[in-house]
Amino acid sequence: MGHAEGMPNIHHVYIWRLNEHKNAFEAYVIINDFCDTETVKIALKVELEQGFNITHSTLEFEIKHCKKSCC
Repeated sequence: MGHAEGMPNIHHVYIWRLNEHKNAFEAYVIINDFCDTETVKIALKVELEQGFNITHSTLEFEIKHCKKSCC
């Protein structure tokens, strides 16, 4: 997946099969500013669908990568 504008990193990525034709994607997305959330979300969902045929995704947005062991 390409590096989207305003998205420096992703972590805790999970991909699983919902059925034989649908895959799901979940990830934490670290962005520079919460004002970028909608733009980055749309870009990621388009990339997931066009590049990987993933139409079900859950994205959690953060400003900084969590450095605690409980993340």
